Amino acid sequence: MPEPTPAQTGNNQGVVVKISSESLVYTGKAQKPAVHVTDTAGNVISSENYQLLYQNNVKVGRASVTVIFNGDQSTKIKKYFNIVPKSVKGFRLISKAKRFIAKWKRQGVQTTGYEIQYSTSKKFKKKASKTVTVKSNKTLSRKFSRNKAGKRYYVRIRTYKTVKIDGKMKKFYSGWSKVKSVK
Repeated sequence: MPEPTPAQTGNNQGVVVKISSESLVYTGKAQKPAVHVTDTAGNVISSENYQLLYQNNVKVGRASVTVIFNGDQSTKIKKYFNIVPKSVKGFRLISKAKRFIAKWKRQGVQTTGYEIQYSTSKKFKKKASKTVTVKSNKTLSRKFSRNKAGKRYYVRIRTYKTVKIDGKMKKFYSGWSKVKSVK
């Protein structure tokens, strides 16, 4: 079993808390990753000994689960997880003379906009890649000029949602779409 990340574990008076996932996709319903509570020796602590309190776990953003131990309400361990927007559907490329057009279906729920990455590298190496941000979730296409005729371009897209957390704006991204190519 791999070592848990710092965001997944907490240690309070000999108790270790792990959550099953740090990132879940928005569904419109309350997200509740599994919580595993053990003592430092690895023995499972029965769920009868604590309560779980989930907060901000429906919309895209940072959510939390707090483990509150019975009989000692002051012993609380809070873990955070992210809810990310749904991925783009219907992504396609149209080739035109000296340009190409990226088109996709609208993802209007819990999405601020889109991020499109295009590259002459199949692996999207930094030198050969560029990223464009589409700031409106109502925009459904983007035109790109080609620098070199006959060159193959690889393109992928993802959604993002901007959320205010602790007074600062933070972007939460979906996973990238499947890579499409155009020549």
